[in-house]
Amino acid sequence: PGRSRWLSTPPAQQLMQAMTSVFPGLTKLRHTMDDHVIGHDDIKEAMMLSLLAREHCYLEGQPGVAKTMLSEIVSISTDLRYWFYQMHRDTRISELVGESVIMRSKEAHGEILKHDYVRGGILTCELAVLDDISRA
Repeated sequence: PGRSRWLSTPPAQQLMQAMTSVFPGLTKLRHTMDDHVIGHDDIKEAMMLSLLAREHCYLEGQPGVAKTMLSEIVSISTDLRYWFYQMHRDTRISELVGESVIMRSKEAHGEILKHDYVRGGILTCELAVLDDISRA
């Protein structure tokens, strides 16, 4: 009885409608992952949950266990703007988030300094894959 009352409330109905509209896409994404990568069910579920929750997903493991491949599958299979970056020991924060640019121009009455900010890949995407983050 308590469950049916919960489902009849407007927020619960909205949630059910949202889940119903999202379910086919998640099912298709999972089948695409399964077609390309055998096993790793826990990683696949974690990636799908992070998409649903709009939260970070950190994958760590030995080389060659399909972490990057699964990330590429998710990126290509969704309509999200994605950005891949291969981390390295010399990675600078400005390569990820952008950098501040100061422009100088001469005018008749002196000099004008303008400040601008060029946004980096992490700030312009909806899904970022930072590969080999442990090497940085």
